[in-house]
Amino acid sequence: MAKPAWKASNIRKGLDGVTGIIYGRSASESIKADICVRCGKPAVEFTDEISRVEFGISGLCQKCQDFVFAPPPEEEDDGSLSAPDIGVYDDFDDRFDMEG
Repeated sequence: MAKPAWKASNIRKGLDGVTGIIYGRSASESIKADICVRCGKPAVEFTDEISRVEFGISGLCQKCQDFVFAPPPEEEDDGSLSAPDIGVYDDFDDRFDMEG
């Protein structure tokens, strides 16, 4: 049985509330029961100690950690211009005094 990582009570309550709404179960209770808050499957095997510690923080099993924390897929360049490409922010420092 895993022990949830310490969190301030308002943080714990907020996390449990959000996971309850999204996944139908609280992170704290999922961690105590060694089940993944996201998929509901047993969370007992991890690739390393860091992943085991992360389970105590987030309640995510190894498979869900791998999914949630995966880098975003590479996007193909379709040739369109985005805001930074067309200079929308070129005068940012002039419009907003960031020096003081």
